[in-house]
Amino acid sequence: RIETVAKEVASKVHAARVLQRSSRAKAARKAAWANISRFLAENKSAALIQRNVRGYLAKKLARRRRMVRHQAMAQRRFESKQAVLYYNLETHGAAVKIQVWWLLLPWRERRRWRRLRLFYSMRLQGMMRGFLARRRLRLMKKRRYGEFAGNPEGEASIDLQRAARGFLARQYRRNMKIREQEELAAALKARFRRNPLLEMRFKKAVKNVQR
Repeated sequence: RIETVAKEVASKVHAARVLQRSSRAKAARKAAWANISRFLAENKSAALIQRNVRGYLAKKLARRRRMVRHQAMAQRRFESKQAVLYYNLETHGAAVKIQVWWLLLPWRERRRWRRLRLFYSMRLQGMMRGFLARRRLRLMKKRRYGEFAGNPEGEASIDLQRAARGFLARQYRRNMKIREQEELAAALKARFRRNPLLEMRFKKAVKNVQR
């Protein structure tokens, strides 16, 4: 009986040791896999950060080199008269060529000729109307003031009347212009009174102009 009890105790102790060993192994494997996963995540994050930093530095270097190359090209364009002439020919010549091509398109050419014909026809009509109106006015003056023809006093009176009418017309036009300016100023003042922000901007603009 003692042997059986001892065997049972020994088997139980062995089983407990096996369980403890398996549990410790499982915990160790779990901790090891946790460490490995953390190491992989940190390594991946570090690689991503390094790649981003290298990309930023490379873009910064490329931007600086591009700026230096652009400045060198700009300096080479103006380092001699021949280079300046070639650059102007290259830029303005291309622009002029494009403009000429655009102007000489068939449909643009037809539309341009139509507009030119309309413009010159209207101009000729205006010139003809002016010629007829002047001839009509000359005949009317001749019929009206024919009695003063050859009379210096009569011609002088006609000139005085013409000068007086011109003076009155210019004075009326000047008064009309002053009245329009006063009305515009009153309207602007009323608008500025309704909107303080506009009034402030207007005063600031006036000060800048006065400087």
